[in-house]
Amino acid sequence: MVRLASQIVRNLLASGGGHHDHCIKFWNTVNGSCLNSIDAGSEVCALLWDKNKSELLTSHGFPKNQLTLWNYPSMTRATELFGHSSRVHCLAGSPLGGVVASAAADETLNFGISLRLPNQQNLNCPLPDSIVAQRSLVELKWQHIFMEVWLQAPKVS
Repeated sequence: MVRLASQIVRNLLASGGGHHDHCIKFWNTVNGSCLNSIDAGSEVCALLWDKNKSELLTSHGFPKNQLTLWNYPSMTRATELFGHSSRVHCLAGSPLGGVVASAAADETLNFGISLRLPNQQNLNCPLPDSIVAQRSLVELKWQHIFMEVWLQAPKVS
């Protein structure tokens, strides 16, 4: 199971079910109640809130090994992204949002998945003090690699 607190909506926690559950659940962090449960159709391996919109990106395993972008709170699928041949274990987002890297069991790392870019005036703001907590050292390494590449990329002026 994976868990991720929303940076957009207060007191909201999203969790993804494993191989048998296939559900994304939303929890009230104040009283512990389950607010909603959505069948994602496959194992939910990772969750990432978009920093600029009320959207949730999830990564999945068998049968499609896809990334799915959900509109929150309606939980309608905005899009599905394919490119991995096995379960997508990790997601890491750029500090300003909009760009995501994904890592899968097929030993591939996909960079540059563009969600929605932040407003132009936000592009020069300093990096946040903390980035979403990771589930393992492997994910921390992927995020480190992603950050090095992202920081070396040309900046929009």
